[in-house]
Amino acid sequence: MIDRLIRAGALLVAIWALLAVGEAGARPWSGYTVSHRHVVISVLPGSPAGEAGIRPGDRIISINDRKVARPAELRALGRGAIGETRSLRLERSGQELETQLTYRQMPLTARIQAWLRVATALAFLAIGFFTWRERDGRMTRLLAVVGIGFGLAFLPGPWSGPDWLRALLSSARSALVLAAIVSMVGFVAGIPPRRDEMAGRGRLILLLLPAVALWVLLSARALLGGTALDTLSLIAVALVLSAYLLTATILFLRKYIRTAAADRARLGLRAMLWGTLAGALPGLLGGFTLLGRWPLASYLFISAVLAPLSWAAVARKLGDSASA
Repeated sequence: MIDRLIRAGALLVAIWALLAVGEAGARPWSGYTVSHRHVVISVLPGSPAGEAGIRPGDRIISINDRKVARPAELRALGRGAIGETRSLRLERSGQELETQLTYRQMPLTARIQAWLRVATALAFLAIGFFTWRERDGRMTRLLAVVGIGFGLAFLPGPWSGPDWLRALLSSARSALVLAAIVSMVGFVAGIPPRRDEMAGRGRLILLLLPAVALWVLLSARALLGGTALDTLSLIAVALVLSAYLLTATILFLRKYIRTAAADRARLGLRAMLWGTLAGALPGLLGGFTLLGRWPLASYLFISAVLAPLSWAAVARKLGDSASA
């Protein structure tokens, strides 16, 4: 049963990735980003939004006379098309104004970035899946789920198709990404010395409950929408993901410290430590420091592939140790 679910998840990610390649060229580009409260966060120079006079801090009230605060109306409007012009009503400094925005094709640099994200997603998928196929076991199965979920997190969309299908795929994405995060904690818990940190039905429920609750919330958001659900989802995502990440970090550091230096190298724990740091730090620094102003900072996410590579080495070595 688990094997079939892993294969089905891998197939879903592969198909999603193929669709995302074409999506990068067909997706209309506006050049602005908004918060969950529909306030403009950034506007790229030379973009359709910049030419339309949209500024950071503007609050979008409606698009083609459909109020953005009513999710059903906005979803019914559908995605724009390249070359289509839409009317936007904005609020700026207490005054309302109207402007016209014409969508264009994404610039080449944005398309390259999107294609690299697809390549990164496929790398996550391939590392986990083929490590599992090479040496089936508990650790490699967990790694396969990690590769599927985190690979899916790198993929955009879907932006086209009926509303119900987009909601369904969004719910499926949330389920697989959360399964990957839980599997990540399980993978770390399985590294020697094993003290059954996650053993027992009570602890297993405690581990799964936040992910299940968050998935229900995200699915409701995808189906119903609304500012209140958006706000609640953002808070819940931050809290739950931080809790899982902190749990995995503490577990790993405890195991790393308790393991003899010679065994750290033999089990691949040293490589896992440095591989994870080298994979995660560039993206974090680019997102939260001045490094993000570097012209190539938007490509730093590529380094994330180093993390599953180092985890795969640990999974193989643990498999060799178990069979020895």
